[in-house]
Amino acid sequence: MRLLRKLFAPSFRRKPEFRMAWKTWIPGRASPVRNDDLSMLSRLIPQPRLGNYLVWRLLPILLLFSCSYGQAQTPLSLPEPALQLLAESAVESCSICARQLREQAYDFLDQDFPLERILATTESCLLLRSPLGEENELVLSCDHAEKDSLPLLIFRFHTQASHLVGISPGDFTADEPAAEYLAAGPGTAFEGTLKIVAFRYGNRPSFNYSAGRGIIQVHCRILTLQHK
Repeated sequence: MRLLRKLFAPSFRRKPEFRMAWKTWIPGRASPVRNDDLSMLSRLIPQPRLGNYLVWRLLPILLLFSCSYGQAQTPLSLPEPALQLLAESAVESCSICARQLREQAYDFLDQDFPLERILATTESCLLLRSPLGEENELVLSCDHAEKDSLPLLIFRFHTQASHLVGISPGDFTADEPAAEYLAAGPGTAFEGTLKIVAFRYGNRPSFNYSAGRGIIQVHCRILTLQHK
């Protein structure tokens, strides 16, 4: 009520008939609201002022929605702190200490690869078809060749024809980017974008670590892919 009084204060001063209608309209008054009162109120409401007020009140919400709706892209890079921690855990003789190191690494990877994040290649960090010969795997060109002791970061995408249990069908890669990948040989460089997806049986929501293979496998859907 105080808000309405503030909005319509100038009209109260200018129009005595609006004062009478307002008194009738206030909840709790003894006088019932009549149809002609409501009709008069609808004519007397200062529409431009109310419209401007609503626009200014809704503008921050609309801006927030538009920003959240847009899909920002994060440049691809190597998560070296996490890889270093995993390498230390692999040679740690204390099992409890090794587990703690892995959990620290997983925390870093959670921050680097949250669900729904979109990753994009850069001139200095492209996607390569994995030279390991495994299906539907991409590695980074910015991965250091001299880091033999560190785990290999792999992006694993999934299709209807080839996918792991634990990946939702809605997160399968479309036929066109998958065909682009399959037509290329191992080591082929690509520009493109990936979207991080959920894997139900991972160490964390979007990835799993294989100490035996020495890899971190981040699960994704290819959005775009083209030869460099």
